[in-house]
Amino acid sequence: MDNFNLLLDFIDHPESFSEADVEMLLRDPETRKLYDTMVEARAAFAHHDARPDVNDAWKRFSKAHDDARLSGRWRKAVAAVAALLIISGIALAAIFWPSRPVSPLAPRNTYHTERQPIGKVVRRDTATAPVPKPAGVRTFENIQLEQMLAEMAVSYGVQVKFRNNDARSLRIYYTWSSTMPLQKVLDELNRFKQFRVTQDGETLIVE
Repeated sequence: MDNFNLLLDFIDHPESFSEADVEMLLRDPETRKLYDTMVEARAAFAHHDARPDVNDAWKRFSKAHDDARLSGRWRKAVAAVAALLIISGIALAAIFWPSRPVSPLAPRNTYHTERQPIGKVVRRDTATAPVPKPAGVRTFENIQLEQMLAEMAVSYGVQVKFRNNDARSLRIYYTWSSTMPLQKVLDELNRFKQFRVTQDGETLIVE
C-alpha cells in the first residue's frame, strides 16, 4: 500500500496506528505536506461553516503534492477525497507531528466475559501482576483549549496557568496520546500561532 492510501487509512482509523507508525508514514516529505494541508484545511473549516469546495481542496492538495504525472481524472478523484475528509471531520488535524519512535502496530484489546456456575465461589490469585492498561489516544475536536489542557495536566501531574486569557476559549483540533512525553506535546501545540505553552516546574503557562 502506498503512502497516500496509508495516510487515508490512518485518517479513517487512527486507533489502528501507533505513534511510531505515524512517524514512519509522515517521514516522507510529500506525504507530510499533504497531511499538513489537510490539517490546515480541516482547522479552517472547523471555524467556518463552509460547504465543501472540491476545486479549493485540489488547489490545497496540488500546492503540497505537485506531481505532473497525475492524470486529470486522478486529480479530481484525489481532490474529492481531500474535500470529503476535510468536511467530514475525519482528517486528523491532530497535529500528530512525526517525532516518535518506530514500532509495529499495537494489537487491539479483546475482552471476554467468563460466566461462572451459580453457587460456586471462584478464588482468584491476588498475587498475579495486574495487566497494564493500554495507552489512551484522545482526539480533541472543537474543544476549548482550557478544557483540553486541564485534561492533559491531570495525566502529567501538572497545573495550568493562563497569562493569555483570550487563549482559554480557543477551539483546536488535536490528537493526543497519553504516552507522549510532555515536552513533545508542548512542541506540537506551539505550532499553533494563537498561543504558546511553556513549562515552569510543575506548571504549564499559556501565553
